[in-house]
Amino acid sequence: MKRDYRILVHDVVKKQKMLHKMMKMRSYIKLPPYYQTEAGELLRGWEEQASRWHQLFSEMLNREITKEEENELNVTHGHNCSISRETPTEAEIRKAVRQVTAVKAPGAENISPEALKSDKETSVKLLHPSLADIWDEEEIPDEWNEDLTVKLPLKA
Repeated sequence: MKRDYRILVHDVVKKQKMLHKMMKMRSYIKLPPYYQTEAGELLRGWEEQASRWHQLFSEMLNREITKEEENELNVTHGHNCSISRETPTEAEIRKAVRQVTAVKAPGAENISPEALKSDKETSVKLLHPSLADIWDEEEIPDEWNEDLTVKLPLKA
């Protein structure tokens, strides 16, 4: 009986020490701003937290950008990051055809990557007018958003 009581007291003391350590650490832990109000009070409900998120993102996204920040956005590692708005050239299409992975499955139009790569010049001459029209119209054909999923049985 005494031994059980001693074990019980030992466990309680151990838990109290651990709780005391946690309470001391609590003063060092700082919650992220989306869990607290501007005054530092804890937000309890989902609605309060969602409202705080909305407030933080509104402040973050609706601020004025300085000239220095704009220059950082426009230039990365000394290179100009501007994207060309010109119609893709045949050289760009040729490069894209060359970079296509040959082990891809053909799409809905049944054109395999091997067929594109077998005669690159013909592929480029056929693709260039179509891609130029799509680029100028700024509208992707609906067929390009379709996919075909085939389940392959696994060997047992």
